[in-house]
Amino acid sequence: MGLLVLSLTLCAGCGQTTFTTTGFGEDVVAEAYGEVLTWDSLAQRVPDALGLEDSAAFAERLIDRWMREQVMLAQADAQLKEERTSLNAALEAYRKSLLINTYETRYVESRLDTDVDDREVLAYYEDHAELFTLHDHAVRVLYMHLPDPESSAIALGAPWTKRDTRAWDKEVDQLKAWLTAADSMSIPLLERWCMEHGAVHHV
Repeated sequence: MGLLVLSLTLCAGCGQTTFTTTGFGEDVVAEAYGEVLTWDSLAQRVPDALGLEDSAAFAERLIDRWMREQVMLAQADAQLKEERTSLNAALEAYRKSLLINTYETRYVESRLDTDVDDREVLAYYEDHAELFTLHDHAVRVLYMHLPDPESSAIALGAPWTKRDTRAWDKEVDQLKAWLTAADSMSIPLLERWCMEHGAVHHV
């Protein structure tokens, strides 16, 4: 990325604090309020896919954000002295909770038996059959039983000839398309066709 030198003067509290970054080859890139931003830490946040100029610009934004964060933390620490005890207690409680939760999760995962055979599955189902009882409809079924072409023609009051086979095939294709769609537009068309052609249906 080359050499990047930044300086930023910000007012924090009662005085002024000056931040100065050194070259990227140095161990410490920036320092503020006793906190340091190292080159290794910065480099891990810069995507490898970026070019030289883009990497430098990206790193500059990261450093600027880090500096501003340190200023905000210092101001918050100075102005929230009365709440510091309760905040520290809350942070400590959260830290303990996070540690315990992480430990419990890893403990369970390390002892979890993921190899379950069919007999165990069947035994669990038989012992807990009530858990698998459906109280609501889970599947909606649409079906049609088409009459033969001649019966369909009779239902329409029209004569049937073998020459009408091609037209019948087209109608069947249309029915398949309506069944596949099964939406508010196609279902009424299906019902109408079934009633007109004497087809057994349930939609």
